[in-house]
Amino acid sequence: MTSNLARIEAGGAPEPIILTPDSPFLAMGKQIESLHAATQTLQSQVEIRQATFGRLIDHLPLGVMLLDANRQVLLANSAMAELVGHPIQETKHDYFDDIKTYRLARMIEHTYRNQKTHHKELTMLNTQKSVDASVIALNRGTAELQVLVILYDVTYLRQVEQMQLDFVGNVSHELKTPVTAISGFAETLLAGAKDDPKTLDQFLQIIYDESSRLTQLITDILTLSRPDSGQAQAKAVNVLDLVNDALKSLKQPIAEKGLEVKTDVPKDLTITTVPAKFSQVVRNLLNNAVFYNRKDGVVTVTATADEKNLKLSVQDTGIGIAENDQERIFERFYRVDKARSRHNGGTGLGLAIVHDMVMQLGGEVTLASQVGVGSTFTVSLPLADLPRFYK
Repeated sequence: MTSNLARIEAGGAPEPIILTPDSPFLAMGKQIESLHAATQTLQSQVEIRQATFGRLIDHLPLGVMLLDANRQVLLANSAMAELVGHPIQETKHDYFDDIKTYRLARMIEHTYRNQKTHHKELTMLNTQKSVDASVIALNRGTAELQVLVILYDVTYLRQVEQMQLDFVGNVSHELKTPVTAISGFAETLLAGAKDDPKTLDQFLQIIYDESSRLTQLITDILTLSRPDSGQAQAKAVNVLDLVNDALKSLKQPIAEKGLEVKTDVPKDLTITTVPAKFSQVVRNLLNNAVFYNRKDGVVTVTATADEKNLKLSVQDTGIGIAENDQERIFERFYRVDKARSRHNGGTGLGLAIVHDMVMQLGGEVTLASQVGVGSTFTVSLPLADLPRFYK
């Protein structure tokens, strides 16, 4: 019985013992069997809880690492491995094998020394991810001190913040340019230049052009800034009619550049979509193809559709886009040729609007371009399954 108690204590199973009904040790034997059964039940519950806890920790979006008093890693989840940039071995090992970021290692060491929680935002060395780091002392004041490291990935949040700052900065700059021109030329006219009819006409034309550009800029900003309400109704739209309407508004710049416009769009091609959003896509793609085209160039509009998708391509023979610029071409205010954009009255928001509208319609837009040869923008829109809120 003493041997069996030792086995139970060690987590093993007791050996069977035969006792007669009148044995004075019968009650003790039954109690030992009951103790073994209770221990097995408790051990099973612990294993289940440990497995549940392990799954929970592993599926947390936070990076978690637990260290013992000897600075050995007791556990770490997959999110932590992603943040440090390599797999973390499951066996005990020094945390120095995983934590290569000096600022984080220093936080951990300070926690061991003063047994206080430390919190700081830092950038991980290997992955260059921004993390909100908390290093927490557990079992303080005992020999079983443990340190819990929790990392929250804030990279996306910081990118969004930077995009917002860039957007505000760009908006301020873009608004300032036409406002300064309008103010400057108006002041010159008031100072006496209005008495010269030729100068008056020239300056008024500049003021008109800059105010039109300002209006277009504000309209584009509002288009991008308004959240998609999801209340727009999908309707039947004839693609060729929409293309022709957009080309009519570009009649003057097309004539000035001597551009040839080719349209390969079936007359009866009608799709069900949100007219206002699809119109923004077509108009901005055509604006881009006209304004960035070369003199006597060609603009080609092609549209085809099957049961599931519409493919609309707008091709130009313009300046083209370098490969390193193509990834950023759909960013707000990003321009390949800033000087030429402003000269043409571009706001730098047209392709960003195209991208946003296409995404809201559940499609995608791609670019194929070669510098000095031209660019082709292709929009693919699903026809069978529009987003629920557009049905």
